[in-house]
Amino acid sequence: MRWIAAVLAFLFLAVSLEAAEIAVIPYRVENSSDGFGEQTGDEYAKLLGLTLFLKKGMRPYSPRELEIDMRSFSIDPRRTLSAESLDALGRGRYIDLILTGTLSRAGGIYISESVLYSTAQGRVVARERVRAETLFSLAERDVRGVFVTYPDRTVPGAAAPAVDAAVVVDASYAISGEWESVKRGIEALASALSGDWDSSLRIYLTPFSDRRDAPKGARALTSPLSLRQELAAMKPACASGPAALGKALAHAVDAVPWRDGAARALIVVSNSPARDVAAAERMALKARKKGIAIYTIPLGRIGRDEAEAMRQMAISGRGRSLPAAYRQRVYDAEGKAVDVFMQSGRLFHARAFDGQWKSGLFVEGAGGRLLRPKSFLSELFYDEKRHDVTPYTMGERYADIAGVRIINRERLESNVDDLLGQIGEIHAASLARTGAGRAVAKALVADERLSIWMRLADAAQVGYFEKQSAAGRYITLGVIVRIKPDEPYGFDFSPRSIITGIEPEQVPALATAALREIMEKPSHYTSNGLLSPPVWFIRVRVERVERLRDGVDVRD
Repeated sequence: MRWIAAVLAFLFLAVSLEAAEIAVIPYRVENSSDGFGEQTGDEYAKLLGLTLFLKKGMRPYSPRELEIDMRSFSIDPRRTLSAESLDALGRGRYIDLILTGTLSRAGGIYISESVLYSTAQGRVVARERVRAETLFSLAERDVRGVFVTYPDRTVPGAAAPAVDAAVVVDASYAISGEWESVKRGIEALASALSGDWDSSLRIYLTPFSDRRDAPKGARALTSPLSLRQELAAMKPACASGPAALGKALAHAVDAVPWRDGAARALIVVSNSPARDVAAAERMALKARKKGIAIYTIPLGRIGRDEAEAMRQMAISGRGRSLPAAYRQRVYDAEGKAVDVFMQSGRLFHARAFDGQWKSGLFVEGAGGRLLRPKSFLSELFYDEKRHDVTPYTMGERYADIAGVRIINRERLESNVDDLLGQIGEIHAASLARTGAGRAVAKALVADERLSIWMRLADAAQVGYFEKQSAAGRYITLGVIVRIKPDEPYGFDFSPRSIITGIEPEQVPALATAALREIMEKPSHYTSNGLLSPPVWFIRVRVERVERLRDGVDVRD
């Protein structure tokens, strides 16, 4: 009986190991220091393993089992890694590829030098040296460089509908200072609308200024490369007259070949005051009849009246208006840093604050109405007749308004790129109106301090969560955080992006988050982390699952 048990154990082990084709050995840390110790190499190896799983569909060898096996084969990642020892590990554990390397940090920049070793060929098959400001970005670049010949996987999930999006963007000189942020934001918008280009997306760019008439045709951009090339060819030029926006809106509504059955969105980004408000509202109503949702982003030169008109246009188009927020760090005579903020014509300051400003400076109410400034801000009131304050002059005007001497200023920042990505997430979440992506159930999940409802997108998710609820044990989930002011905690998780089947040992500490941490800083978890949009991992138990009723009650 003991012999049979041993054979069965061996067979089970052989089957489990056979599926493990790659192992990631902890990286050796060069020039370790406080906050950058040897354990960083262990964490980075786990991060690489996660990235391989999420981007390439490769499931790395268990970190826990790898640690045991390295001791068995006398492998110490902090010492010499010989080809003989790696070959022995590969033969003994049926591992085809071994990824390892060194990790260093200089001047706030992380540097990795990676080696991919093939045990089948007995040689190094790839080398890569990359640099990045964060370990998350470093891991993504590492995987992209080392595994360039391996195709990215399509993440399984609920079927994503086709999306058509037209971006009406100010291309006058007024937007020159923010053009690079706008371009990054449009790329983030496209990625969010398409699920990182996993679903069918057609995006149309409609620039407007006095030099540019509305184009006669509409070119569909259907890949990251085509979008990037089109944006690179666009350059801000001339001013923007009162009729320019209206013409561009008319072109976007009438000339774009909107597909039947596609989710439709029209996004307006403007830094030029629009005088013909009535024409813009007429176009918004026409878009609404065509099932096109309208989103607007008024930038810093848009006054309060014009910003309100853009908000009304978005409401008419059953969308949202997200006014841009601005920050500039200044230094007083004592060398202390002060952050100056502006949004929707109102001026604020705070002591060197790096937190929630990119998600907006105001608490929002229904319809995107701005209710009150966030708690970290102190408002500066000034005489508008004496001080002509815009986001582009606030750093200069701050000294006079606050009565302090300023000795230096950093560059002006805006959150326009974040807002465009947020619009993509908002519209992707609203696809329930088309019948696609509608939540079929919800699950109440809890960690040790907080509980939250998660929406489930399909029957497979429902079955998995019901099983875990019955088991009553903690599980690790990969989630994408979305800022939702109307939710009880101000955020929720994207139903189509829930990742299951991850063991806790596979997730490094820097990629995990508690529910309360997300609640306190939701903007951090939407703009930082692994991949884009960022994936974070939570450890929770499923308390209960509720299937949602079919249809929508008009009373709700």
